[in-house]
Amino acid sequence: METTFSVQTLINEAVKDREDRPKERWWATDFGKCLGGAYYSRLGEKGKEKDDRTYRVFKAGNLFEQFVIDTLKSKAQGYEFIQPKTIYLKEHDLAVRPDLIVKNKETGKQYVYEFKSCHSDKFWWMEKKGEGPDKHYLMQTYCELMATGIEEGRLMYISKDDLCIAEYSISIHDEEIKMKVLKELQALNEAWRVKVPPPVEPAIVNGKINWKAQYCPHHHLCLKNDNWLEEAKQSLIKVKKGGWKKLKTNK
Repeated sequence: METTFSVQTLINEAVKDREDRPKERWWATDFGKCLGGAYYSRLGEKGKEKDDRTYRVFKAGNLFEQFVIDTLKSKAQGYEFIQPKTIYLKEHDLAVRPDLIVKNKETGKQYVYEFKSCHSDKFWWMEKKGEGPDKHYLMQTYCELMATGIEEGRLMYISKDDLCIAEYSISIHDEEIKMKVLKELQALNEAWRVKVPPPVEPAIVNGKINWKAQYCPHHHLCLKNDNWLEEAKQSLIKVKKGGWKKLKTNK
């Protein structure tokens, strides 16, 4: 007897079957990205719809991250593992939800853990270049340190292709990241107070599409242009085609 269902269709439906978090305040995941997107999301404006693949990528990442957490809980001895509920910082109108808090039972020292999954190309590119972790993930982890009062965090990348791990430490005393977080918090809260969006991220930065704009589902609202991405790509093509050429060398 032939099957009467599509496995892919059922998976696509399953990964979309999740409750969206209410955007009643800023979230730690807003920082280091397009602030206009965070503003419009909080207003309740509908962003560009994600395609099925994007939902599947998110779900796959969640599965890998939960696998690592479950492994730590079952295998690591002498530690307590806590998956906290949402923490709200009223003074900043900010909410955070750390992936995991790890406590050494002997010393009492605690760590905030934030897990990020990625494909192996990105993972090994980061290792090869030695440029360190994504700044917006560091800012997110710093917000979690602020909220919990814990002094040290761990930002952990998981390669989804082979389960390789890259772990980065971040301190509550890191003044550079602290100032970036507080600056963006101030910009967001001021924008919300006066009901005017934060400054718009440009479509092109350093001759490339600005990733903050490209991955913001609300950027068409910031630029008031539904076709901004295609127009930006076309403008880059024109620049590359123009270029310059060497005609003659005098000797």
